[in-house]
Amino acid sequence: QFLYFIDTMSKWETIRELIAPDSLVEIRASVEGGNGLFLKRNVKKGEIVLHVSKENFIDEERCEEVLVQFPADCSGSLSSSSEFDSEDELTIDEKFCLYLMVWKGTQEAQPLHSSKEISPAYAATLPDKVTLMDLATDAEVKVIQNPTRLKQIADHRRKLRLGFSRLRLLSEKYLTPPNREFVTVSRFLWATAITESRAFSYRGSWVLIPFADMFNHSASGISDYGSDSTGFYFKAPRDMSGGNEIFLRYNNWMDAFGFATKYGFIPEGKLPGRMFPLTVDQSNALGCRVLQAHDLGSDGECYVEDGEPSEPLLVSLRMLSIGSDLKQMKAVMSGYPISVENEIAAYSKVVHLLKQQLSSYTTTLSQDKASLEHTNMSPLARLSLSVRIADKSALILAYSTAVDRHRKLAMSSYHGSPPPALPCPKPKPLTGYIGTTISLISTQLADPDERSERAVFTFKQC
Repeated sequence: QFLYFIDTMSKWETIRELIAPDSLVEIRASVEGGNGLFLKRNVKKGEIVLHVSKENFIDEERCEEVLVQFPADCSGSLSSSSEFDSEDELTIDEKFCLYLMVWKGTQEAQPLHSSKEISPAYAATLPDKVTLMDLATDAEVKVIQNPTRLKQIADHRRKLRLGFSRLRLLSEKYLTPPNREFVTVSRFLWATAITESRAFSYRGSWVLIPFADMFNHSASGISDYGSDSTGFYFKAPRDMSGGNEIFLRYNNWMDAFGFATKYGFIPEGKLPGRMFPLTVDQSNALGCRVLQAHDLGSDGECYVEDGEPSEPLLVSLRMLSIGSDLKQMKAVMSGYPISVENEIAAYSKVVHLLKQQLSSYTTTLSQDKASLEHTNMSPLARLSLSVRIADKSALILAYSTAVDRHRKLAMSSYHGSPPPALPCPKPKPLTGYIGTTISLISTQLADPDERSERAVFTFKQC
């Protein structure tokens, strides 16, 4: 324990030395847990608070320097890249994974060893373990309950298994002992998590930027950051006082499920988007072919967000609600509603899809929130439950909005007015006998469902 304490203290001293004395940030314990970056003094909005030189980046070139070398006198490194077949060429993600796995294996074998590939200062900031959905047990994942989310997790895990199998084969072919033994499932998942959650995009490639990945997340955090020929810089989002932690806004669009799977946590407060993917009905074969030809209708594009269906979802459901009329199909692809009747049918499908999703849950939202208060849950089970609460909240909001929109569309059909709150050209108002007749019918019929059906039918007769 004493040696571990001495080693930890020496690493942190190295970190403090590595961050330039004139830097505006320092590393301290964060109220969010772990460590974060804090301001040393007051700063003005737009002032650069951190600049990391590109010489300190861990990029693809550095990975290649360590891993891809001639094997004659380089024990434990990759063979010459000229020996790779076209299908065996390493992607940048695979290079990072091999690089990090070999480094972590070396550190675990020799804990006090100073690695020349990764500075001890930066190494001390990397977590020993990660808390991600990929590491959750089946029981912990099933807490999510929703089949759509469970399928997404299963698909991602399948890709990870295939990725590890491929990387394992490549390591058997190109790595020499002892580094070959460092390619294990646990290190692969750790390396993948580090790459996915900490990498920045720099001039068309991925890089790890020491200390920049120590920013914790906040929706009001830094959004003004970028790069130049010398490195990566981060600017203060507003005037800030010294001593306060400075945050980074990780993402402008990611929902709770995305945060949980990529970063291993869900931020408090309202997220940029309460999103949920939906799968459209494939029964209309002709309509599906038209959608596929225009790259529409895929699960990645069809979703509800903050209570509203995405435009690709609406276009898809409009398309699937018109049968095989090619002229109407062409009109749908304009992105505008083509008729009140078609819009009613499309929103009827939205309501049905959302009702299906909500029926998959066996508990109420209030029961879920009460369960979250229990302290005997594992961290990953609690994360899964938080995903369930966020998804259910998004679905309930979207369902309420869709039902209300469907009701208003049905009401608008009596008067021949355009669908409410939709981006379609406003037609000329109906006047004379037709408009008067519809108004009389709509006021005389008491039952809303009967009123809607008879009003539309009478309008067609007129």
